[in-house]
Amino acid sequence: MTQPSFDVLSYSKDLESAGLPRQQADVIAKGMMTMVAQQFDSLPSLEHFDAHMGRIDQRFEQMEKQTNERFGQVDKQFVVIGAQLAGLERLKSHVNIHTWMLGLIIIVLVVPQLQRWFAVV
Repeated sequence: MTQPSFDVLSYSKDLESAGLPRQQADVIAKGMMTMVAQQFDSLPSLEHFDAHMGRIDQRFEQMEKQTNERFGQVDKQFVVIGAQLAGLERLKSHVNIHTWMLGLIIIVLVVPQLQRWFAVV
């Protein structure tokens, strides 16, 4: 990795022209150069960045795979629930038939009996 462009001599001269003694300006300029070099060395390289992005891409692929599997399970559950609801529709039609049959039995058997009991002679 290339080092950053930092001219220690011109920075030292700038400090000296601002009123600092030469020795103090040189020490400040060298310290500044050391600090810039350390910060520059801590920056990630392109290879490090690419490797990190590769790990992020792998994680997203894993998450997508897990999500697709989960949605597949949910879809299967909806199919099961749909079949159960179709069974309930058949049950509903049977209950309707039984309701009509019970109504007919009540009309044919119970109503005449009630008429006999409450008949006014």
